[in-house]
Amino acid sequence: MLNEMGWQAKIVKQIKLEGGYARKWAAGFSAGNPDLIVSSLGTGVLFVEVKLFRGMTEGKFFKRKVALTLLQRLELNKLKLSGAKACVLVVCVLEKNRVHFVIKSPQDYLKDLYVSNGDLCDSSTSICWKSARELNQLLLLLNICVKKQQ
Repeated sequence: MLNEMGWQAKIVKQIKLEGGYARKWAAGFSAGNPDLIVSSLGTGVLFVEVKLFRGMTEGKFFKRKVALTLLQRLELNKLKLSGAKACVLVVCVLEKNRVHFVIKSPQDYLKDLYVSNGDLCDSSTSICWKSARELNQLLLLLNICVKKQQ
């Protein structure tokens, strides 16, 4: 079972396989930077903070707060205010290892973000991962969501 860094590596690898650019942002010297920088022809650069949720059950109600540090919130806000595209990608691992990616790109990152059942059903901000092929759609979905929510 992958941890958050494992999912980051998997996303970077798949985007590169599809001809895009992706890398982990080495943030050892600066706290609060988003985890990934990704880009593809026609989408532009996206800054992505990755969060991992485990143990949620489909069909049962859940609402979980996305844990962002104050530095992460401030950095995401600065990026957005400067015109950059930035979002939080929540990897939701459900029972039977079903995985959903939920994209959050609010106007103001200083407000609390939550993920609930409704997010998993919203195809405009969520994608269900069954195999590596679904990750191919991730960059396009990230770009669409960030544009729509800005």
